[in-house]
Amino acid sequence: MFYPIMINTKKFNVVIFGGGDVGFRKAKTFLQYDMNVKVISPNIAPKFKDIMDRIEYIQDVFKPEYIKEKSIVIGATSSREINHGIYQECNRKGILCNIVDDKEESDFIIPSTFKQGPIVVGVSTEGNSPYFAAQLRREIMEICNEDMVERVEEMGKIRKIVIKKCVDNEKRKTIFKELAYLNLQELKDRRIKYENCSRI
Repeated sequence: MFYPIMINTKKFNVVIFGGGDVGFRKAKTFLQYDMNVKVISPNIAPKFKDIMDRIEYIQDVFKPEYIKEKSIVIGATSSREINHGIYQECNRKGILCNIVDDKEESDFIIPSTFKQGPIVVGVSTEGNSPYFAAQLRREIMEICNEDMVERVEEMGKIRKIVIKKCVDNEKRKTIFKELAYLNLQELKDRRIKYENCSRI
């Protein structure tokens, strides 16, 4: 069983072993979240040319010394033996890894995601059907419009003000719950109101 979490992308580097289509898709996903991505492979697929200026490419085979602390590792080579070796090395060093051809050797799996402003959605079938996860993600994307993004951004601004000016935890919870049901103009009005008072 896998538990969904969100990590601070500034605290980890991504190391991807494998320069094929799967490695490319993984690299492109991590780049969407401004992560430092290193791809290690003897060869890479032509499509990597579109992101070469945003990744570090090392033309080499898997070597244990490439697996270091503060890393997230992806084993995406075409060799089961090499991917298993990547898993063993990560396990020995206590490094989180995703082995694309073996869910049981993976410490985490990567959901089908999309990001629009501060809204991030990840959909997973725990590896049972990545294609269905992608389809469900697309359906969710259709209901995520610009108005929703702006509302969430306003909620974030108000949240900072409330945390600073409201010392009553129960009142904070009530306010935060109310905000989810307000439209964009109501949120803007509420923000201005809170900005102009000393205490809430």
